Amino acid sequence: MSIENIIKKITDDANLVAQNSMKQAENSKKDLLGGAEKKAAKLVEDAKVNGQDEKEKLISRKASVAQIDSRKIVLEEKQKLIAKCFDEAVNTIVSMDQDKYVALLLDIAKKAAITEGELILNEKDHKEIGKSLVEKMNGEIPGCKIVLSKETRDIKGGFIVKQEAVFINQSIESLVDETKDDLALEVANKLFK
Repeated sequence: MSIENIIKKITDDANLVAQNSMKQAENSKKDLLGGAEKKAAKLVEDAKVNGQDEKEKLISRKASVAQIDSRKIVLEEKQKLIAKCFDEAVNTIVSMDQDKYVALLLDIAKKAAITEGELILNEKDHKEIGKSLVEKMNGEIPGCKIVLSKETRDIKGGFIVKQEAVFINQSIESLVDETKDDLALEVANKLFK
């Protein structure tokens, strides 16, 4: 064999080895790329699933918060309406016919066992019914010695009795406030059937 044939044989063998190596490298590359694409696709799919789960959890949390907030708003509005009902009750009482109003105040004084002290009214009641209320109290409550105070208070109606350093608050506002706890449920039931 000549040198040229030997060189050709070596070159041909080297080319064959190079071609085989290239085919193997190409096959390895395809296998690696295929595996990487499968892993990437799996990662993308997992991310979509996890993202959807997170999205659903977030939506669920937001919906729960919205429900709680809406219940709070409804409750606040109901409480405002109940408070308005009690305010209107006070206004209705203080705007009663004068004879009925005096009779109501006399009844309040009897139930509170008011028998002595200074009767303090608001400015309007002081002028309009003060003297007649004191006369009725002294006349209809046994042993009653009430005097009309020159002092007035900023109350909507009713009265305050001053007995030395003690003040007995029988204002319509305070009497209605005392009944709020007992009547709030009943008022709510009537308002929100």
